[in-house]
Amino acid sequence: MVWPWSRDNLRSVLQDSGWIWLNGPYGSEKQGCCHRLKAGMVTVSVSLGGDSKISVGSSGVRLGTLPAAYRPASDQVTAASGKGSGLGQLTVTSAGVVWVWNFGSGGVYFGGIIVYPL
Repeated sequence: MVWPWSRDNLRSVLQDSGWIWLNGPYGSEKQGCCHRLKAGMVTVSVSLGGDSKISVGSSGVRLGTLPAAYRPASDQVTAASGKGSGLGQLTVTSAGVVWVWNFGSGGVYFGGIIVYPL
């Protein structure tokens, strides 16, 4: 019988890249956008506040482009928290571009996280 995994495959699945900053960190709160690859899953986390000086509105803000190894096979979209009771959106495109939108009153406060498999 041939097993579908090998020592090299298991090593790559168990790897943890640690958090890597794409945009930031800003201020003592360590605000910005960071990503991580762990157990075959990519996590993109965005936390923006006053220290970041990035104003997120309904026209969207491009935060940067992920390295090729962290890009999803298809666009990934999730709801996020905008300022106050505002609804936000976090998107990672298949080209690795990270976008955020705030459909509330706009402003510098934004939080979102998205997780997808490689």
